[in-house]
Amino acid sequence: MIINNAMLKLKERDDESILKVKEELLSMKGNIEVLHDINVELNIREGESNFDILFITLFESMADFDAYLTHPVHVKVSQNIGSNIEQNAAVCFESN
Repeated sequence: MIINNAMLKLKERDDESILKVKEELLSMKGNIEVLHDINVELNIREGESNFDILFITLFESMADFDAYLTHPVHVKVSQNIGSNIEQNAAVCFESN
């Protein structure tokens, strides 16, 4: 399995904006065939250097992950939240 962990730091860091991004990310669940699972967690520790959101996605293969990246639902979500992303970081790995 391929697991991708992405962290997002938002420009607008109020609770309403963070929940809106969370809902947008979760809207992909069940709408992209190659996306086996998605989990979205919110940071509970305030701090300028902290990220606001961690989202974890699970795929069968790297080919599925690549297909997800260009899937119309993912592209739309990326466009919807993109203007509020200040910084992001990711770690993608294979799990046995």
